[in-house]
Amino acid sequence: TADITQVMEAGVKGAKGGFSDLGTITDATTTIMNAFHKGADQANKIVDQMIQTQNDGKIVAREYGHQIGVVASGAASAGVSLEELNAAVGIATVAGVQVSSTFTGLRQAISAIVSPSEQAKKVAKELGIEFSQNAIKSKGFAGVLKDVADATKGNADQITKLFGSVEAKAVIDPILNDLPKYNQFLENQTKIAGQAAAANEKVTKGLKEQQGALANVM
Repeated sequence: TADITQVMEAGVKGAKGGFSDLGTITDATTTIMNAFHKGADQANKIVDQMIQTQNDGKIVAREYGHQIGVVASGAASAGVSLEELNAAVGIATVAGVQVSSTFTGLRQAISAIVSPSEQAKKVAKELGIEFSQNAIKSKGFAGVLKDVADATKGNADQITKLFGSVEAKAVIDPILNDLPKYNQFLENQTKIAGQAAAANEKVTKGLKEQQGALANVM
């Protein structure tokens, strides 16, 4: 009961601040908890990170909640942290990648690193980079992408061969093209205390102001 209460309390703040409903936010929260093996005491942090992703990206928590299940389990098992995942969602959506394509592309990109094709293995070897799950676990997802950016220097053909799909490349390209921004979004994910509560208050205040204005008009 205590665990459910913690998740629900976090969900209530995230629902209004994330332009969503309680069911979507709590479902996304428990999906993340299960995938990344987090306890109910992390529910507030998870929701704060959702709202931070909303703040940084071109996405609202409702959309995030509907899509996170596409990639959460695969990312967690590959060793990609929630912070790295959220930062990637933020930067891809800011670059104009559609929300659904962002999550699908991230799933494919992670899969390409964990289980590279023969062509990808050949290109990685030629570039002198490690493309494997071990690389993610030792360097982090961000570290692997930095290696790719440094080695390919933006060579579209090499990046396509490494990641193997149009959607994966569409998500990865904005990160490779602006690693400082990705790192900033990644840092933002660690400074998230109270984001959901702040967003909740902002939306509530905005609604009250609109109601006041409407009353004046009437």
